[in-house]
Amino acid sequence: LKLIGNTSPQPGCAAEYLLGEFSMAGVEVQQRLSAATLRRNWHFTSVVFGINHGCATTPLIFATTLLDKDVGYTGSALLYVFTCLGSLFVSVPFVSSLGQRWGLFFGMAVYCLYVASFAAAAAVPKGSWEQWAFFIPGSCAGGIAASVLWTAQGSYIDRHATALVASSDGELDRQQATASLASTFAVYYLLLEV
Repeated sequence: LKLIGNTSPQPGCAAEYLLGEFSMAGVEVQQRLSAATLRRNWHFTSVVFGINHGCATTPLIFATTLLDKDVGYTGSALLYVFTCLGSLFVSVPFVSSLGQRWGLFFGMAVYCLYVASFAAAAAVPKGSWEQWAFFIPGSCAGGIAASVLWTAQGSYIDRHATALVASSDGELDRQQATASLASTFAVYYLLLEV
């Protein structure tokens, strides 16, 4: 896999796991990756997604016990409200304009900020205004992150399934490729979220 010019990624580095579509001087280039590379990429993506989502669900579990109840309930409610609003108005334009990989990256990075806002709110006195100041904006951002992350994940699995069918030389059909990728994702997601 060559990314730009003569530079090639080192074996095992993150760049090796990217799909073979990239832009070089404004020209879209598509490389056909092997089925083994695509599956390895999908395992890597699923593990990272599962770890990230497992960390992001922690504030939901502990928000009402470690924070003031009103702060915890309000933050959790706003997380879901902003997830819905983001799904309706933000995620599709964002992922369409920046792509699936950047959508995944953005969603995971902002999820980390959501977790950090919870940690900061838990570190200040219970019921203080600082808890509100840390956790409420973090929850709103976490909701937007969730909408972008899940939208990007859905189109990324579709893109992987298409590439996997193309690389299998007729051994897999679309349904088999999608089922295989979805089951791999589900195993890591459920294993790492709990």
